[in-house]
Amino acid sequence: MVDQNENVPEMIQYDTINSDMDKREFKITVGIRSYWITKEELDKYMKERLKSNVDHVALRNGLLILPIQYQDIVHRSVIDDSEKIEDGRWQCDSGMWHNTATRCFCNVEMIELDDKTIRLEERKPGQLPAPVTDEQREPPVSRDRRETFSYNHGASIKTF
Repeated sequence: MVDQNENVPEMIQYDTINSDMDKREFKITVGIRSYWITKEELDKYMKERLKSNVDHVALRNGLLILPIQYQDIVHRSVIDDSEKIEDGRWQCDSGMWHNTATRCFCNVEMIELDDKTIRLEERKPGQLPAPVTDEQREPPVSRDRRETFSYNHGASIKTF
């Protein structure tokens, strides 16, 4: 039996998701079609399209030929952010993403006072120290104060 693919040269497949897809960080839309391209391909496209008497730019050894007119070119991070917003998530001033109907406590510091109460205070630039990293944070077990006077003598803790 004869192999049907015997005379077909080995083609590089550009449309599957694999580790090479991480290199394609820009989405270019031409007409109703969109293509993912690398930074190098984008640079070549933008350079070649400005030459006189050029109607199309060939990328990927001629496997992708794009006209010089395009609708938009968008970076992957912009698309990711837009999808998060469409899903109802929001981004706080600290740059963290939060789910819908949740409050942000990224900019809040817990301050333990002398009378063993805890106060929440909003961090303002230069006013309070930066948040402690997880390695420097004291674990909750070591902060357990059940042996203190307030726990042993029936005092109640007020929460706000």
